[in-house]
Amino acid sequence: MWNAIICDDEPEMRLHIQGMLQRFSGEYGEAFNVTQCDCANALLCQLRPNTDLVFLDIGMEGMNGMEAAQIIRQRNCDVCLIFVTSMVQYAFEGYQVHAYGFLKKPLKYAQFRLQMSDTMRMLRERRSQRVTLKIGHENYMLFPEMLVYAEVRNHNVELHLKKENLTCYTSIAELEESLSGFGFFRCHKSYLVNLRRIRKVSGYDILLDNGETIPLSKRRRKELMDELARCLGGDL
Repeated sequence: MWNAIICDDEPEMRLHIQGMLQRFSGEYGEAFNVTQCDCANALLCQLRPNTDLVFLDIGMEGMNGMEAAQIIRQRNCDVCLIFVTSMVQYAFEGYQVHAYGFLKKPLKYAQFRLQMSDTMRMLRERRSQRVTLKIGHENYMLFPEMLVYAEVRNHNVELHLKKENLTCYTSIAELEESLSGFGFFRCHKSYLVNLRRIRKVSGYDILLDNGETIPLSKRRRKELMDELARCLGGDL
């Protein structure tokens, strides 16, 4: 199941896109959970960590689609954006917000199917590279490289990402198992660190590339140094 949002201020266009998505679903066996929004503000409210795909109009009243896309990227959201618009002059700006596609109105199914075939290949590849974690009442698809470190806090696990923190309702041991093979190390009973985000190890402190320092267990120091050497390909 893929979670998609269609954001357009024209009801007919939203229905048109949803109809094409249903046709594509029938032809290719892909299942979509679809939400419709009539403005950019509603889109920003509806966007969830598990949203996979957004069809976004640009020329809307109030906040336009390009402005909404910039906010989405500022939130460090990796959702796949596909602009559906007649405003082709915005194509270059679409690349700046890492849009995956640009569909021109009036929208034809042949064009839509070609774009969706490429999109689904990309989404399936990305999903295979992510881990699923429980955040609140929803499943969150996390790219491991986004995680700097995790720590036990109030019987849950706090995820320290590049631009935000999230509370994960799991144990540090379960998280460690989920991230096995992605270059993480249990440096302390309460901490799991991304080896590629370590800048320096000083005594029993680990300095990260975001400026934070986390503790290193004495009994795990040698193993950490060995793992760093294997991960980064050199002697430390």
